[in-house]
Amino acid sequence: MSTTDSIVSSQTKQSSWRKSDTTWTLGLFGTAIGAGVLFFPIRAGFGGLIPILLMLVLAYPIAFYCHRALARLCLSGSNPSGNITETVEEHFGKRAG
Repeated sequence: MSTTDSIVSSQTKQSSWRKSDTTWTLGLFGTAIGAGVLFFPIRAGFGGLIPILLMLVLAYPIAFYCHRALARLCLSGSNPSGNITETVEEHFGKRAG
């Protein structure tokens, strides 16, 4: 088995959901919402708790799918050690990158 075959076979294995995956997901959600958390008590005072909870239910999937799409874009480049600029340039051309 060559090195390339072992890399490909190791990348195709499905892994189960781990605690670190949950931690990363919640961390990305926290960075996506950011400083808005500081205004939760103020908005809850104006509008009540139900609108805040509704906003959280809507914001989590939006933040999750946006971060997942960005991660997939960054990982889709042909150079494994390339950065986001190289990947965007590879997909969309020199003028976009």
